[in-house]
Amino acid sequence: MASSNPQPTKWTNINIEQQSHKQGQNLETFALLWLDQNVNESKDNLETQAQLRRSINCLLTFESGNECEEHIRERKDEKIVLIVSGRLGREIVPRVHDLPQLSAIYVYCMDQTTNKRWAKSYKKLIKESSNTNISRLYRGQVMSKDELSRIRSSIGEFISINSFLSTTRSRNKALGFAQSTRCDAEYERVLFNIKVESRIKTKSFADISRLSYFPGEEEILIMLGSIFRLESVHYDKEQQIWLANLDLCNEDHHDLKQVFDHMKKEMGSETTVISLGNLFRVMGDLDKAEKYYKRLLNELAVSDSVIPDCHTGLGDVAREKGEYSLALMNYDKALKIKVKALPSDHPDIAATSNNIANVQADKGEYNLSLTNYEKALKIFLKALPPNHPNIANTYNNIGVVQWNKGEYDLAFINYDKTLKIFLKALPPDHPDIAEAYNNIGLAQWNKGEYDLALINYDKTFKVRVKALPSDHPDIAQTYNNIGLVQWNKGEYDLAFINYDKTLKIFLKALPPDHPDIAEAYNNIGLAQWNKGEYDLALINYDKALKIYLKALSPDHPHIAATYNNIANVQYDNGEYDLALINYDKALKIYLKALPLDHPDIATTYNNIGIVQCNKGEYDLALMNYDKALKIRVKALPPDHPDIAATYNNIANVQDDKGEYDLALMNYENALKIFLKALPPEHPDIAGTYNNIGVVQWNKGEYDLALVNYDKALKIRVKALPSDHPDIASTYRSMGLVHEATCTWQSALEYHNKAAGIRRKSLATTHPQMVTTESDIRRVKAQLK
Repeated sequence: MASSNPQPTKWTNINIEQQSHKQGQNLETFALLWLDQNVNESKDNLETQAQLRRSINCLLTFESGNECEEHIRERKDEKIVLIVSGRLGREIVPRVHDLPQLSAIYVYCMDQTTNKRWAKSYKKLIKESSNTNISRLYRGQVMSKDELSRIRSSIGEFISINSFLSTTRSRNKALGFAQSTRCDAEYERVLFNIKVESRIKTKSFADISRLSYFPGEEEILIMLGSIFRLESVHYDKEQQIWLANLDLCNEDHHDLKQVFDHMKKEMGSETTVISLGNLFRVMGDLDKAEKYYKRLLNELAVSDSVIPDCHTGLGDVAREKGEYSLALMNYDKALKIKVKALPSDHPDIAATSNNIANVQADKGEYNLSLTNYEKALKIFLKALPPNHPNIANTYNNIGVVQWNKGEYDLAFINYDKTLKIFLKALPPDHPDIAEAYNNIGLAQWNKGEYDLALINYDKTFKVRVKALPSDHPDIAQTYNNIGLVQWNKGEYDLAFINYDKTLKIFLKALPPDHPDIAEAYNNIGLAQWNKGEYDLALINYDKALKIYLKALSPDHPHIAATYNNIANVQYDNGEYDLALINYDKALKIYLKALPLDHPDIATTYNNIGIVQCNKGEYDLALMNYDKALKIRVKALPPDHPDIAATYNNIANVQDDKGEYDLALMNYENALKIFLKALPPEHPDIAGTYNNIGVVQWNKGEYDLALVNYDKALKIRVKALPSDHPDIASTYRSMGLVHEATCTWQSALEYHNKAAGIRRKSLATTHPQMVTTESDIRRVKAQLK
């Protein structure tokens, strides 16, 4: 990514550890021993062991102090760090403290006062360094060529160390160690030059030079889990060694803080071997995530408990890429393992059922997805507390499916259940609460309740701005949704501003070919299309299409939607044949990717019918409208606005064919649904009154036509901006009625009003502008 903007933080898990050991040298990694009489009994201890073993090269546990001491005494050539409970620490520390192989001791106990009294005389009990003068540390070692190659490909990224790490303040000591260690053909000598940033608040290292068995080594112990940024790697020909420059960081590091925020939000506060892949995924780096999950599958034992998590991760990546069959295959593998290993009502089984349902919902298989969401919900309700976030998330997912089915009232009910649980279970500024407000806003948006939607989007925005970084993609998504409402209200300039904010954040926060960036370009194109800026719209649709074609599978519905949008512009430009080509591309993808009764297929049949109607191919148009109507009647609630829209379009053809009574019947069908499903001042209601007026005008019923045009105008003036194109269209229609009744002065007034609006936004060569100027000339000629 050759951008000057800050890029998403990358992570690499690097094995900086000793490949061969030479007695008498101690710049190496450490074995970790854990002594506690309950180390293998407590559930918390067992879970901690599992997590540690995923990230630490050598971890041994002991319940007996004698056995632990015996092990330490036998390992004379190792470097050992001992973690011990307070009670056993008082017994074993005096016996092993002076052994040279024991480098450091950590004692944990609730009774800190008692521990301090007996521990203060033992120097190997580690505290974090108070030496703020340490600015540079070094480590020399040999490393496999493969591992070195991975490091060289990770420049600029963050790397984590999976053990305690011994370093020195002496460059010569570290260099001498690396050069004196035997190095076979498959290894390389490496000197790590570690810069310790002065701004680090919590020092993740300890000065143990006074404890070292080897005097003068100036040894510094870097703690388990320390984080470094890899700045550069190059080969020093003179000294014949690879030099790697690192910066030691911590959670307060400026760039790193957002990564930890992501990890805490998406994966919890604890990190495991799977966390790196999850982090790549949530940061949008899907290819790296996929490679990491596959690598784990190859390296882990078949029985490892992380295996189903790897399949889940691969399923998540495939889903985001639109590779739904691959996603389902991996989720199914994960489910089979979990069903075999876990009780039937275990929450992990529910979580996997939820993942499968997500893919089915993406594919438009809404009934199948609801079945799996219901399975997940039943398990969660049985296994978890009633206000657990997983229950809320499942209600949310059910709501999303109902929203996609057009069942907005049912969706609203489940979104409300989600919100109530989150408000009770989560902090008030938690991002999931913002998501719940967002989804309620979406349901209201689809119902045409735009002002209510904006209220909930505003709540969403306030939470996200407080809880997330200013350039977080979720904040961008909120701007996007606000823009959609403004677009529907005809406030295209305001919509454009918010779409532009969305795009700027996405370009900063996401990889350049991320699908969300394509969506932002797409929405900017929609705003430009509605403003009549067709060339600009096509430019942005083309940008969206190029990203989608690169990032998604070739039959992904997003690609079809973009072809549809390009065709919309071509239709408005009068390029009907080109429009039909792109609608056909969209239809072929939808038929391949979606169920045959999916609403998006109906929309494409509808759009093809609109073009055919304008070409005068009325029978073909009616055939496609009928296909659209059959799908919508089957897939949507009976009072869904899309069904009304189809009746409206059928009526348009009948009106063009002179079948006025049939046209009026279908316009009335549309109006009844719109009046039931939408707010009384919704623009679609105005559009239907307008169309009824057109038929009455064609029938010569001019007084009735004016009544319906006036109804349309009152709604549009109240609901839309004063310079909205639909208001101009209504003024023109009223002007035509006055022409028909020879009231020429009134006709001129309405045509001038139409022209006044259109001149603000349309070029003089625009077809509507040409028509309006012709109307004015025609009426003026009658007034002479």
